[in-house]
Amino acid sequence: MDGLAVTSTASSVPAVGQRWKLPDISEQSVSKLGVIRARDVLKAPLESLLQMPRRPNGTSLVQQAAFFKRLLSEEMELKQVASGDVSGAQHDLRHLSCEQLLALRVQSLDFLTRSASHSAHINFLDSVNGRLLEKVAARFLEGQDLEDHKMNPDLLRALGAKLLLVLGAAVVVAREHPESPAPARWAIALDAVDGTDARAALVHTEDLRLDLLRPDDPWSFGEAAPVAVVSDRTSGEGLARRLHWEVIAVEPSTASVLGELARRNEGAARRQKLSSELADLIRIRTAPRASELGLEPVVAAPAAAVGPAA
Repeated sequence: MDGLAVTSTASSVPAVGQRWKLPDISEQSVSKLGVIRARDVLKAPLESLLQMPRRPNGTSLVQQAAFFKRLLSEEMELKQVASGDVSGAQHDLRHLSCEQLLALRVQSLDFLTRSASHSAHINFLDSVNGRLLEKVAARFLEGQDLEDHKMNPDLLRALGAKLLLVLGAAVVVAREHPESPAPARWAIALDAVDGTDARAALVHTEDLRLDLLRPDDPWSFGEAAPVAVVSDRTSGEGLARRLHWEVIAVEPSTASVLGELARRNEGAARRQKLSSELADLIRIRTAPRASELGLEPVVAAPAAAVGPAA
């Protein structure tokens, strides 16, 4: 997977109005590219990766330090480690740095087993991924005043997952369109799952920074280069999710960015509603033959209770 990394995601300034499409791509593969991109930007020397966090008195916070040093130095592969050793090290993941978690995640990107015999390894990687999403989001948010933002671990993970997709999408656009890469700054809408009162965020893909935009805050873009705005029509669930993004370069102004985000989100909501209504219509039309077609039967809504006459 290392070969998927790129050195830069934006070597020239795109024109306002320019568009790029990422149609029908595995969301998981885009997220993996984002992990590699984040690792490449934050990449620490091996000597630094092998330094385990310590308490103020100098003792190690990480009980299984030798285990992690062997993994990080690539002396062994995770799939070769006994289940008991893997389970014993899982508790220490909370102490690792963003750089250390990125290194572990990149090493295991091709370890895709869901076999019951590897349950300890699966649980370990799930924990690595969860901790990584938190640390990635926290790294992007460094320097932000978060007193008014409710950023609990679940919300950080949701934001971290979104940020890795943006990094991965920037890599895809740069590889597919080397002559016209997307802007280095991407604007993303934030919804209720993000748990903040911010309506949008400006993602700096070159140096992994994030600027939150709250309703009453002025937003300084700092430079004249366009900003990328995403229209998201991703579909599917879990590992089957397929990314459908259209990206457009807009002027770096609050009105342009928020206006474009609003238009695109409204369009996405309208398409989702139409799709849901169409699915309901198909279920109703095929209800008489549901069993024959192997479809779920349509369950009628319960009738409203009728009270006694006055």
